[in-house]
Amino acid sequence: MSLKDEELPEEEQTQVFVKKSEKQKSAESGGKIVWRVANAMMTLFFIMASGVQFNDPDPFLWVPLYGTAAILTISVTVRPNVTASRIWRYTYWIHATFGIGMLIYVLVALVLVATNPKSDGSLNPLTYEEGRSDSSQKLSKKENIVAVAVIFLSLLPLILWTLCYSDIMSSSYISLCSDFYFDEFSF
Repeated sequence: MSLKDEELPEEEQTQVFVKKSEKQKSAESGGKIVWRVANAMMTLFFIMASGVQFNDPDPFLWVPLYGTAAILTISVTVRPNVTASRIWRYTYWIHATFGIGMLIYVLVALVLVATNPKSDGSLNPLTYEEGRSDSSQKLSKKENIVAVAVIFLSLLPLILWTLCYSDIMSSSYISLCSDFYFDEFSF
């Protein structure tokens, strides 16, 4: 504590600490809106992905995965501070564990199909007519632009998340990352 801090009454010290400029306040509220909209869009995606999985031969594996992700993202959309609750964290870790298990399941299944010569290739997309026809088509210039846009939009949340944990965006005056909890996910 400096001499200047000792001269001020306790109330004024907290007021000085809490005051923010109007630009910083608007940047923080704008960032919160962007993240809420992104979470709402991901909630819709997870709900739709969960509904589509009923056509799969194994919906009992995929519906809980997408359903839990939808529950987690809608809870963050409605109340962003819910991540501090113990129930949310347990649900998150259950979902993460199940997701890693599903990744291992898919990788093992792909290796078994690729290495088993007697396999019917049911997991191989090239055994289906759509897979054969799509793999042999050449993409036009317009389709290339669409493909690049889809890849960029798919990677955008990961890029923004990475920037929030780097010094580039966290020290920026206009920051989308103002409500991130940096201590929780430090590596």
